[in-house]
Amino acid sequence: MNTTSDNGQKRLIYLESARGIAALMVVAMHFGDRLWNGQTKLKYYEMFANGHDAVSFFFVLSGFVLSYKYIVLKHPLKLQEYYISRVFRLLPAYFVAVLASALYTLHWKHQTSLNDLLDVFLGRKGNFWEEAILIKPVHDFYFPGWTLTIEFLASLMLPFFMVVAMKNRKLLSALLLVWVFVIGENFLFLQHFLLGLLICSYFNELQPTTFQHQTWYKFRYLLLLVAILLWPLRYYAQLVPFGSWYGSLCAFTHWSEYTVTAFCSALFLTTILFSLKTQAFLSRGIFVFLGKISFSIYLTHILAIAWVFDSLIPDWGAANGTLKNIEYVTWVGGLTLVYSLIMYHAIEKPSIALGKRINARLSAGKE
Repeated sequence: MNTTSDNGQKRLIYLESARGIAALMVVAMHFGDRLWNGQTKLKYYEMFANGHDAVSFFFVLSGFVLSYKYIVLKHPLKLQEYYISRVFRLLPAYFVAVLASALYTLHWKHQTSLNDLLDVFLGRKGNFWEEAILIKPVHDFYFPGWTLTIEFLASLMLPFFMVVAMKNRKLLSALLLVWVFVIGENFLFLQHFLLGLLICSYFNELQPTTFQHQTWYKFRYLLLLVAILLWPLRYYAQLVPFGSWYGSLCAFTHWSEYTVTAFCSALFLTTILFSLKTQAFLSRGIFVFLGKISFSIYLTHILAIAWVFDSLIPDWGAANGTLKNIEYVTWVGGLTLVYSLIMYHAIEKPSIALGKRINARLSAGKE
């Protein structure tokens, strides 16, 4: 069994590992952006280190994981408990990441005055507080924060769709189709989360012992191949422009590459769920470790990359050859690991524990 116990709840270790790999893809993409900014080789590199669409996988996986406790394990859905858990899971660590990014940005001005600090933290310059508590759609200090805003707001809406799935999962399928073909991705990427929720509602049918009896079992590898080929669609369009018809089609359908990779991510997730070999591979120690600190990796890698490229590389000289690039990778990887471990043990883990204690006290007070 690739599960472990967390306060009596089954946890799918291999899915956490998959999240860790997706986080590394984001790190690799942002590293490549700084190293080869504007160069054609970057587009080929990002076809493999596709951090943009790793975000699609994050969203689909979140829809599944957030629903698993209630859809599969049959725990009662208590909105107060759910919302408190989400707030303490996301906000404290994210706040620290935005604060660190803001301080770093001010530091690199070299002539930061007291008035600058007051403008950022007490005035409205940069709208720091709106960004730091996940209510601002534009992110000035921590630019990947848009994904956390979506994650937070979409996850707050998800319980209402969980109730639909518990009542009638076919109705959930119909709602998903409406979202995909009528609304599109423009509203909080919610179709990604709904795909994850839908997969969760079919969890038992996707288990290795039962999936082989499903009608589309024989097409599983063909579908996986299609997902792998379509995954870098945005880079195909950049390298060989598809023409005006492509932009018109996307505008008409409200689709983008993120829409396509939402379905690719859903196929990747279902493959993990029915493949014991994939689960065994992802349950190895290094992947489990990366999965455990994946959120902290996502939050801290930008600061590590910025410090290496803003401070170390100017002293070393411009990138020159494979050995230099390996040196940069080593520094970025090492700093990201250090920052992530600090974030995980000092902020992320204690804040999750605090959320659990608050929920426990509230539950005890109602009894």
